[in-house]
Amino acid sequence: MTQASGEPGHVILMTGARGTDKAIPASEAPGWHLGQTLWRPVASDRERLLLVLVVAVLTAVRFPNALWHGRFWAEEGSLFYANAWTLPWWEALLFLHSGYLNLVANLAGLLAYLVPIGAAPYVTSGVALVIHCFPAILVVVARDAWLQSRAVLIAALILIAAPPGTEEVWLNSINSQSVLIVCVGLILALEPRSGHAGALEKFLLALAPLTSPGTWALVPLFFLRAWIDRSWPRAAQGAILLCGTLVQLAFCFDASQRDLGIGPLLLNAVILVKHVLLPLFGHDQAATLANEVAIFYARSAHVWLLWLVTAAFVAAGCIVAAKPRQPSLWFFLAAAVVALVSYVSAQNDKLLLVSVAGSGRYAYAPQVLFGLAALSWAVVHAGRTAILARLLVIWMLFVAVHDYFWPSAPDFATGPDWRLQVERWERNPDYRLKIWPRDWTMTLPSPQPSSLPDAP
Repeated sequence: MTQASGEPGHVILMTGARGTDKAIPASEAPGWHLGQTLWRPVASDRERLLLVLVVAVLTAVRFPNALWHGRFWAEEGSLFYANAWTLPWWEALLFLHSGYLNLVANLAGLLAYLVPIGAAPYVTSGVALVIHCFPAILVVVARDAWLQSRAVLIAALILIAAPPGTEEVWLNSINSQSVLIVCVGLILALEPRSGHAGALEKFLLALAPLTSPGTWALVPLFFLRAWIDRSWPRAAQGAILLCGTLVQLAFCFDASQRDLGIGPLLLNAVILVKHVLLPLFGHDQAATLANEVAIFYARSAHVWLLWLVTAAFVAAGCIVAAKPRQPSLWFFLAAAVVALVSYVSAQNDKLLLVSVAGSGRYAYAPQVLFGLAALSWAVVHAGRTAILARLLVIWMLFVAVHDYFWPSAPDFATGPDWRLQVERWERNPDYRLKIWPRDWTMTLPSPQPSSLPDAP
């Protein structure tokens, strides 16, 4: 056993039954290295790769039934995969849905068509898994000083991979756009890279605006940071993102297919549920509280509580704005801008946003980016606000891990077995194949397609 000695930097190591004492440097005491491991920098590229693989595995096995049964999620099967069967390949690749081009979903549907139908859902899930790995890669290859500690790096990966209440984004190509928004937010907040890491950043900046409208609103932030930092690499990043945005706006985007607008009181209610209650209380407790928030909104009761949300986030924004060259500000601004744009342009009844399970795809990116803002503030800064940020991050990590291992959203965890559906369809070509989530179906033209899509 060990105990403190009177000699600075040393401990007394008691060995043997007779209690022979020996003073040794604290850094050589048993258990010291184990206690310090989490706070040391990541040792090698091999370890960085291992961290990414761990994220990939934990993402893939989150809902085991989807792996065993095979899963198309909503429009992933009924629209994008079906398009690959019925449209020429170039039309399927450039198909517009909900008023914009989702290049990743279109490409995933085409790739799934090239394999036997029984394996098709694994292709779209595989594409989504690759996209899920990109934020983890950006984090582990970052050279920012605040991200070098192993503990901080692991915390960032947990915040990215397992935010509560966002299972809708999990492992499907149609919502990979939300993951790409996180990638763009990371690129904005982290230092620009060169070499292979820089090439990956440029690729993601080119892909994201052709897949997700949520990234378009981040263009001004890149140029603002380029001006503050006097950084040409940052301006080049903004230019790449701008080019993809202009292509979408000029040739693809149709605003008439979006339900634009949201009342300020409802917006406060949504932010309270998605970005306060969920990360702090997890799915189950937040669901109960969200019902009360919906009642407050419907009855216009306790309106002061909802407006308090605005005041709290404005105060947080003022605090991080005091350090314009630190990553906290850019994570926070990216989260706020994406949240505002997402909720303003959300489809269907916007009151559904005031729930834990409803429209989690809109909340995923802001929730991750707000979490990373708190984490970076906790690491970079000192003082009372940093202490509060550390406590907040520790609690958010606990909630995220709890909700990962004890999920409470059955629609995301269970669904029909794709192979059984294919067998029924092969016996009856008119059969509507059941897909995930519940009550979703899709049709295909015939059990045996007459030909592959025309070659390019």
